[in-house]
Amino acid sequence: MKGDYEWTSSISKSKGSDVYVSCAHAGSVVTGCACDYGCGSWDVRGGGGGETTCHYQCNPVDWTTACCCHLT
Repeated sequence: MKGDYEWTSSISKSKGSDVYVSCAHAGSVVTGCACDYGCGSWDVRGGGGGETTCHYQCNPVDWTTACCCHLT
C-alpha cells in the first residue's frame, strides 16, 4: 500500500463546545490530530469507509490540524 501524507489546517467548524477539522482532499483519511492550549482530548470521526475528521473536545482552541494520508 502506498500513499501521500499531508498536513491540513482546514477551517475549523465549531459546533457547541466542540471543534471539527476535516481532510482537505477527497480520498484522504486522518492519521493523527493536534491542537493547542494543551488540548489532548480528540478523536477521529467519519463514515462511508473513511475516517476524515478530527473532533476536538476543547474550546476555545487557537489552532487545530489534521494529518491526513491519501492512499494511491
